[in-house]
Amino acid sequence: MNDILYDRILNLLAGRQSRAVESMDLSAVGSIVGSVRNRNEDVAAVINVRHGSEPSKDFMLGLVCDGMGGMSDGREAALIAASSFVAAVLRNIRFSGPKHGLAVSLASAQRAVFNELRGSGGTTLSAAYVDQSPQAWLTHVGDSRIYAINSSNELRQITRDDTIGAALQREHENRPDNNRLIQFVGLDGELDPQLHSFDRGSLNGLLVTSDGAHSTPPELLSTIARHSKTGLELVRKMLNVADALGGLDNATAVHIPCASGADARQGDHRQDDDVVVTILCSSGQHDIWLAPTQRVETPSSRLPVSSYQKPDNRRGAGAAAPENKRAKKPKSPRQNAKNRPQDELPLPIEKPVAKLDFSDDGDSKS
Repeated sequence: MNDILYDRILNLLAGRQSRAVESMDLSAVGSIVGSVRNRNEDVAAVINVRHGSEPSKDFMLGLVCDGMGGMSDGREAALIAASSFVAAVLRNIRFSGPKHGLAVSLASAQRAVFNELRGSGGTTLSAAYVDQSPQAWLTHVGDSRIYAINSSNELRQITRDDTIGAALQREHENRPDNNRLIQFVGLDGELDPQLHSFDRGSLNGLLVTSDGAHSTPPELLSTIARHSKTGLELVRKMLNVADALGGLDNATAVHIPCASGADARQGDHRQDDDVVVTILCSSGQHDIWLAPTQRVETPSSRLPVSSYQKPDNRRGAGAAAPENKRAKKPKSPRQNAKNRPQDELPLPIEKPVAKLDFSDDGDSKS
């Protein structure tokens, strides 16, 4: 069974990178390969969701997945995890709220990676969620990090590294196993993720980073943050410094504002009932329009793993996804070729936009 939403997101995240840093309004996504690695195994995105008739449901998500370079399928693990997580967030949070929605989405990513790669690939996953409420949320597994940025542009780490050194509180000791992960997405078994809310009222923004970006000495990282006027400037400076210090690993940073979850952009013309998803990633900025539907309790829309295909690096950033056969849906009495949902249209090359009509199932744990 194919999953159209998952496939669309996967193709956008796997698209060819055109430049080191992409920005949209107050958000920014940046990633570099560095001087040592042969390829970039980090996957990052900002997801901005706007509900035409219900702006109170608007939200923004910043995400980083750092594929494990010591495993044969680290890049593929990061792509599967990020795509599964985002697709599940779009299906669940609208109906179940951030706490349950983030938990279910992380469990979905964990199942997808393990079922597809069977231990040959793993990834970190760190996601920061901001909506219209005073509370923001995060979920986290691995050694990527989430930082809170206050009104003085000071950084404060709000996640705990899932490493042996952090677990034993010996990060400052020079031990060879300090950086070894104790859990990551793709393990065989249940995860114990960090999942909690925090007050965003006094914050300017949130920063999500891979270890290649935050391996910069803490005092230098704090200096960069204090002297950065925008999220875009902060992300760009962090990557430049990581590269100047030797570029020993892939380095990725994502910034999202804390002012107001997912405000509509100026000049945004959308129908009242449209749900507009804007994805900002290394391949650029892409919009997907989701036709609003009622929630349908059916197992048929659970995220599959079998539809994943390793990305074709020759495909450009705006290239169309491979066409997939639609999963059969129960026929309604009046459904015919004229009023059938138009979710089989391929992404136009010039503007990667799709109008999708899908049902939500809550993606319960198996």
